[in-house]
Amino acid sequence: MKIPVPPRRQSTTIFVTACAAFALLSLSCGGGSPQAASLSGTGTTSTVSLSATSLSFGNQSVDTTSTAQTATLTNTGAGALSISLTFTGINASDFGETDTCGNFVAAGAQCMIAVMFTPSGGGVRTATLSIASNATGNAATASLSGTGTHDVILSWTASATAGVIGYNIYRGTTPGGEGPTPLNSTPISDITYIDENVAAGATFYYVITAVAADGVTESADSNEVSATVPSP
Repeated sequence: MKIPVPPRRQSTTIFVTACAAFALLSLSCGGGSPQAASLSGTGTTSTVSLSATSLSFGNQSVDTTSTAQTATLTNTGAGALSISLTFTGINASDFGETDTCGNFVAAGAQCMIAVMFTPSGGGVRTATLSIASNATGNAATASLSGTGTHDVILSWTASATAGVIGYNIYRGTTPGGEGPTPLNSTPISDITYIDENVAAGATFYYVITAVAADGVTESADSNEVSATVPSP
């Protein structure tokens, strides 16, 4: 009598080796030939552009801040733009900025850069706004310029006399040497005056008078004050 013998169970282990080297993926099973698959992709790039290549601020009183001038930064590429803004040049510290850019600008996005000029001295002041980034090509730059000017600011207490319509300002270059013609063409209704037409390094002397309602009659001269304009 034969007794059936159940089939013997066999086990087989399959080893799979995965190799990745740059753009090649290699697989092999047991002693078989490796199987290869080519891999490819397209990298994205970012490109930066600036709407202004130069900003000119004209004349600005020393130690005062100008009205901001703006430039638009655009990422015209397909990848995110990483940026860093700096000022360089001999008068870099005379310029400052605020912006809506942050550290990154998305693909196709824009942001605004507002530049201000605060001259620390007289004369022409220059600098460069540089935008370093991961963009292809050169960094975006804008040349900056402005002229620091000196002025003399006068202020006084309003006259308590009835009928006064304004004041005249007289200037001279020696004590008591104020000229007969006021600096202002019509009486000044305010109690401050900015004399912008001054020379660096010079000393000026000032008096004011109160002007009556007829526009002609003037009071006696005020006390005299002097101001020495700094050199650039």
